[in-house]
Amino acid sequence: MYNSIPFDNINVTRDAMQTNLINLGSRITKHREQLQFTQKELAEFASLSVKTIRAIENGKEGVAIYNWMLVADILGLELVLNSKKMNDETRKSI
Repeated sequence: MYNSIPFDNINVTRDAMQTNLINLGSRITKHREQLQFTQKELAEFASLSVKTIRAIENGKEGVAIYNWMLVADILGLELVLNSKKMNDETRKSI
């Protein structure tokens, strides 16, 4: 059974996206700690570097989505994308 992390309230500004990544990374950190995994143990299990685990947990840009999904899966989490309502102005800007 997966715990779901919804993405339905994501804003499109760069600052908002960074905030969303930081929040997501924080949730991943908390879950890892609840499972009593160290960053090193998680990195070894995922065949990733500790640096990559830190980048994910700190919400750094540039981490491959595959790595986010891999870490989430190992921790029993699921990244879920949900549609959000867009106003006409947002739709035109895309």
